[in-house]
Amino acid sequence: MSAKGKKYLAVAAIATAIFAALGIWYAWYVTNLLTSESQMHLSEVATQGAASVQRQIARDFDMLEVLADGSVSDPDIPFSKKMERIQKQADKFNLFRIGIVDLDGNAITSDGYEFSVADREFFKGAVQGERVLSQPIIDKIDGVTQGIVYAVPVYHEKKIVSVLFSGYELKNLIDRIDISFYHNSGLAFIVNAQGKVILHPISDRIGQNIADVAIRYNSAQSVHAFQKALANREEGVSHFVMKNDDRFFAYAPIQNGNDWFLVTSLPAKSVFERSQKVILLTILLLAILSLVFALTVIYIAVTKKKSNEQIVKLAYYDTLTGAPNTARFGLDANMLFHEFGAQKYTVLNFDVKQFRYLNNDLGHGAGNAFLIHIAHCLADIAAKGEIYARVGADQFLLLFFTRDSAKKTDALLTQLREQIAAWSMPTGGYYFAQMAFGLYAIEDQNEDIMTAIEKANIARKSVKSNYESDIAVYDTEMQTRIDRDKEMEHALPEALKNGEFKLFIQPKYDLLTEKIVGGEALVRWVKPDGKMVMPGEFIPLFEQTDAIYRMDMYMLEQLCAFLHAQIEGGFRVVPISINQSRRYMYSPSYVDVICNKLQENNVPPQMIELEITENIVYTDLDKLMKVLDTLHQKNFRISLDDFGSGYSSLNVLKNLHVDVLKLDRYMLGETLHSEREQAIVANIIRMAKELAMVVVAEGVETYEQVLFLRACGCETAQGYYYAKPVCAAEFKKMLESESL
Repeated sequence: MSAKGKKYLAVAAIATAIFAALGIWYAWYVTNLLTSESQMHLSEVATQGAASVQRQIARDFDMLEVLADGSVSDPDIPFSKKMERIQKQADKFNLFRIGIVDLDGNAITSDGYEFSVADREFFKGAVQGERVLSQPIIDKIDGVTQGIVYAVPVYHEKKIVSVLFSGYELKNLIDRIDISFYHNSGLAFIVNAQGKVILHPISDRIGQNIADVAIRYNSAQSVHAFQKALANREEGVSHFVMKNDDRFFAYAPIQNGNDWFLVTSLPAKSVFERSQKVILLTILLLAILSLVFALTVIYIAVTKKKSNEQIVKLAYYDTLTGAPNTARFGLDANMLFHEFGAQKYTVLNFDVKQFRYLNNDLGHGAGNAFLIHIAHCLADIAAKGEIYARVGADQFLLLFFTRDSAKKTDALLTQLREQIAAWSMPTGGYYFAQMAFGLYAIEDQNEDIMTAIEKANIARKSVKSNYESDIAVYDTEMQTRIDRDKEMEHALPEALKNGEFKLFIQPKYDLLTEKIVGGEALVRWVKPDGKMVMPGEFIPLFEQTDAIYRMDMYMLEQLCAFLHAQIEGGFRVVPISINQSRRYMYSPSYVDVICNKLQENNVPPQMIELEITENIVYTDLDKLMKVLDTLHQKNFRISLDDFGSGYSSLNVLKNLHVDVLKLDRYMLGETLHSEREQAIVANIIRMAKELAMVVVAEGVETYEQVLFLRACGCETAQGYYYAKPVCAAEFKKMLESESL
C-alpha cells in the first residue's frame, strides 16, 4: 500500500473513530436527557396528583363539616330526619357508609346498622376535636370490605356532642387517583411514610412495601435515601429494579392526608425505548452524514442558535406585548446599577384602575391591544440607561433616573399618562384610563431590586382604590399599615371566638313621617382593651381573602339572634339590611347557608334585606342573576348598595332585578350646589320608582338634603342627620321609644 493510501486510511480510521466517539457520546447524552425529562414529567404528575388528592380530601371534609354544622348538630331536627339527610349525601357522593357516633362510640349508620367504633382511631381523634382521615380499615359489618373513613366532630353550643363519619370503598377511591400518562404505561398509587402501599389500581399490590421489595434488588444506599425522603415528607424520584420490573418512582407528599404520598411509577423501558429509537436513527444518520459533516455542523449550529433565542425570548420576555418580564428587568437593573453607578434610580410600578371594565365592555381583544399600546408608550419614554417591563395582567414597571425635583417626576408621569390616553379604541374614540402609580426612590444600589419593586408595588396599592389621587411615593408608614393588616388578618379567628365583632345598626327613616322603617347592620371590632376598630380598616382587607365569609356569616348570626329576640319578646320589628360579599355569593351552598341560619332562629326572610354592590356584576352576571332569582323565590329583598359609585351603574340596573336602590353618599355631596347634579339625582329617583324600586338615600347629613329628597319623591333616608350607627341594644330602645 502506498504512503498516500496509508494516509487516507489513517484519515478514514481517525474519522471513523471520531464519529464512533460522537455516536457513543450522543447516545449517552440522549439517554440522559430523555431520562431526566421523563423523571421531571413523572415528578410533575406526582406533584399535581398529590395536589388533586389534597383538594379532594379537603372537599370531602368540607362536605362532612357543612353537613355536621347544618343538620346533625341541630337538636331540634329529629334523628330520623338527620339520617335521611345524611343518606342523601351517601347517595350523592357514592359513599359506602355514613353515620353518626355518640360520645361512647356507638354508631348508627344511614343504612340501619348499629355497632361500636370506640376502638377506632378515627373516632378517638374526632371526639378530641380533630378532622380525621383513617388508614384503610375493614368494615365491621361484613368484615370484608376495605375502605377509608373520614370523621369530623359535631358541635352544639361549642361542645362536641357526637361524631359524623363517612366511608369510601377502596375500589372507589382508587378511581380518584386513576391518572393516565405516558400512553397509559404509567401507574399512580398511594403509599404511607414507611413505603407501604395504601391504594393501588392492582389490588394484590395493596399492603406491600416498596422499600421491602426494592432492598432485595437494589443498593441499600438508594433504598435508604428513598425511605429518608418519605420520612422527611420530601418530593423526589427513585429508580429501582423490582423483581423483573425496572421502574422509575416519583413521589410527592399529600398534605392533610395522614402521612400519605402520591407515587407515580413508569417502566424504565418506556423511557429507554425512546432513547433507543433516537440512538438507532443517529447511528444510521452518522454513517450517511459523514460525507456531509460540515453542512450538518452548520445546520446544528443555526438550529441551536434559533432555539436558544426562542428560549431566551420565552424566559425573559412577555409573549403578548414583547416587553421584558420581571426576570429580565431584574437582570438589566443590576447591569445598569453597575454601568451607571453614580446615578440614582426610581422604580415606577403602575397599573390601570378598573381594567376589568375595559375587558368587559370591549372584549379581551381590545384589552390586549391596550396593553400592547402601554408597552409601546414605555418603550418611547425610556431613555438610554432606563428600562421597563410588564409584570402582571395590566401591571408594568419603569426604572428611570431619579429627577432632581418632584415637579420633573410629575412631568414624566404626565407624559406617560398622555401617551397612554392617546390610544384609540377599536369602536372609535379614546379610552379614559386612570392609572395607579407607585414610586420608590432607590437610595442604595446594593438594595435588592425585587425589594425595591415590592415597595413601589405597596405604594401603588395604596392608591388603587383612591379616585382622588393616582400617585403615591413609598414610605415606612405604608409598610407599617401592611404589617398592621397582617396582624388583623391573623387575629380574626381569635376575635370571632371571643365575640369581638359587635352588631351595630344604623336606622333608616321614612322621609315623610320621620319614623324608623328599617336599619342597616354594620360591624364594629371592639378589642379586649376597649379600642374600637372601624370597618374601613379591616373589611377591605378581609374582602381580599375568605375571611370576609367567616365574619359576614358571624354577623348574620348576630342579626338573626337580635331579630329572634325582638319577635319572641313581642317587640317592634323592622327589616334590617346586611351586606353580602361577592367572594362567596356564587358558592352553590350560599342560598342554603343563608336560609339555614334564618331557620335556626325562626326569622322570616322578609326581615332580612341582602345588600350587594354594583361591582359584583362584573364577575359572572348570568350566575348572579340565578342567585338573585333563587333569593327572591325564598322571599328575600335585594338592595343595590352604593349606586352611582361605579362606572356602569345604569348597566347594572338594566341587568339586575333588585328591590331597593341605595344612592351612594357621594351623589348628595355637592348636589345642592349644582342644578345639573340635582337633575341627575332627581331623574335617578324617578327612574327607580318607575322600575318599582324603593329608594334609600345614604349619607343624609343636612335638612336641605332632606327637603330636596322629599321633593324628588325619595321614600327613605339614612345618615347622621337622623342617627349614627348604634349598638343593637340602643337600636332596640329607639324602636321602643317610637312605639310609646
